[in-house]
Amino acid sequence: MSPSRNLEILKRKARVAGLIAKETASVSHNCGVLAGTRFALEAVRGILLERLGPARPRKSNVLDKQYGTDTAENVKLHGLDITSPNYQYAIYYRPTDFAILAQILDHLSIRHEDYTFIDYGSGKGLVLLRAAAYPFKKVIGVEFARELHEIARRNLDCYPAHLRISEVELVNADALEFRPPTGNLVFYLYEPFEAPVTKKLIARIREFWRGRDVLVAYVWSKNSRVSCRPLWDAVDFLAKVDEGDSWTVYRAAD
Repeated sequence: MSPSRNLEILKRKARVAGLIAKETASVSHNCGVLAGTRFALEAVRGILLERLGPARPRKSNVLDKQYGTDTAENVKLHGLDITSPNYQYAIYYRPTDFAILAQILDHLSIRHEDYTFIDYGSGKGLVLLRAAAYPFKKVIGVEFARELHEIARRNLDCYPAHLRISEVELVNADALEFRPPTGNLVFYLYEPFEAPVTKKLIARIREFWRGRDVLVAYVWSKNSRVSCRPLWDAVDFLAKVDEGDSWTVYRAAD
């Protein structure tokens, strides 16, 4: 592994440690030192169990069992072939909950044929396979980890063609380097990266949203310590049009 790659991994570990320390301080301030200490110990315990604990059964879901895809298992990013400097701000792959995804896709008040669906941080492609069941102009997955991109390609090959109404395109690239196609867009994000990259992506959307209809579906984990939902809530050109227990859909508004 190259020295630069090792440096990026160290930076990421330092950021995680910093987040735990910040959250510990917050818990201690709000709930007392004892509660803060318990939080820190549980966080460290979770990390140690993940690294050193016994192997657990491999995760699966209905999709994987029925079609032989590989979408359910989480994947940490360290050790993957990622050249982007944004690696240190990326969040590991975990699949979107089927029920949450169905709620979002079913609640989009659009004529699908007029929109391109783009999943930033598409990972193994689970969201793409589900979105392709709707008649979008095209469904595009943008993933910067080569290994996850290749898994998504294999999953697409396994998934029956008759279940896909939309064409699916897989792009192995950094989200900030990808240029969306012309026309109306639906962006989907399941906490793919932290605030520094999110702010830059919002700035990019700001550059081209006028003259087209743009929706942003943002999903977050209830246990996340790095949710960027407040950033999306504060965007002046986006209005909240729908929301659920752990997701919000915004629409660009003049």
